[in-house]
Amino acid sequence: MNNPRPNHIACPKELPLVLTHAPLLLALLFCFSAVSVSAKEETAHNTQQKVKSIDGLSTVHQKQLCRNTVNAYAIHRDSGDAGAFGALFDAQAEVTVLGKTSVGREQVVQGMLTRFSQGPTFHNMGTVHIAVSESGVITGVSYAEVFRLTQSEGQAPRSKLLGKVKYLDTFQVQDQQCLITTRVMEMIASGE
Repeated sequence: MNNPRPNHIACPKELPLVLTHAPLLLALLFCFSAVSVSAKEETAHNTQQKVKSIDGLSTVHQKQLCRNTVNAYAIHRDSGDAGAFGALFDAQAEVTVLGKTSVGREQVVQGMLTRFSQGPTFHNMGTVHIAVSESGVITGVSYAEVFRLTQSEGQAPRSKLLGKVKYLDTFQVQDQQCLITTRVMEMIASGE
C-alpha cells in the first residue's frame, strides 16, 4: 500500500481483508479517535495558557517585551543615556544596587549617572528568564558580567571585571511597554 501520511492508517484495497479484520479495525479506529480527541484537548488547553493576557497582550508577547527591557537596561546603563534609561522604569520604581535603594524614576536615573561618572561600564548579559504567574505578576531573573572600561592615551581600551551579578526584577506592562517596577542587583562574585 502507498501511504503518503505515515501517521494515518491506509484504507485496505481488498474488501475480504476488511471483512475478516473488521473487529480489529474498529478497535484501532476507536483508539486513534480517542488519542486524536485527547491531543486536540491538550492543544486547546496549551493555546489558552499562551493567549491568557494582561492589557490585551499574550504572555508570550509580555515576556518578549520584558526581555527587551532587560537588554535595553544594559545598553542604556552602559551608554549613560539618562532619558532612555529612565524610560525603562515605572515612576515609583525601586532599584537596589550594592545595598543602596533608590525610589522613584528620578532617583534611579540619578543613581545610574553617579555610577556612570566613575567611568564607563560594559554589561556582558547572559541568561534572561521572564515568568508570568497565573495572577499576572511578571518577574525576571538575569545574569551579567559587569566590566569597567578604561583607556590610556594612545592605547586600546582595557576592561576590568567588576563582578558577576544577578538581577531580580518585577515588571508592569503598560501601553505595549514593559517597565521595571523593582530591581535588586545581587553580587555573585566580585571582580579581579
